[in-house]
Amino acid sequence: MDQIGDYCFASRGSPDFKSHDVPSHVPLEISFPLFRVLQEALLNSARHSGKQHFEVELFGTSGVIHLTVCDSGVGFDPQVAILGSGLGITSMRERLKLVNGDSFIGSQAQRGTKIHASAPLGSGGDARARLGRENPIEKRVKPRVSVPD
Repeated sequence: MDQIGDYCFASRGSPDFKSHDVPSHVPLEISFPLFRVLQEALLNSARHSGKQHFEVELFGTSGVIHLTVCDSGVGFDPQVAILGSGLGITSMRERLKLVNGDSFIGSQAQRGTKIHASAPLGSGGDARARLGRENPIEKRVKPRVSVPD
């Protein structure tokens, strides 16, 4: 999970990174999707919030790892964004679903946005099985050619 803190310090803008109660070992099957959620959340905040300062927190509770990304920007309507042409929110949710995780996006006009992602630490074995199958987010589709009879 060290890469999350490293990414925050190397990213655009000025994220404040805090962590507490993070387990010493978080399986790659859990940490990688959280890392990708962080990347998407910071990218979206930098692009759309109108702010360059963000707060990132990584913490653990009983059997669950949590990630929050907050900004104090212009905000948006999450329900409208899901219906839009962008894939950011959808890809975050799909990545978390693969590891039995969950997400919440709270946002209000002129009051900013808070993205909360969480994943159970006990889902590592199940996540390995799901990640071993085709991942719809990163799957590259080969075109099928059919020859008429």
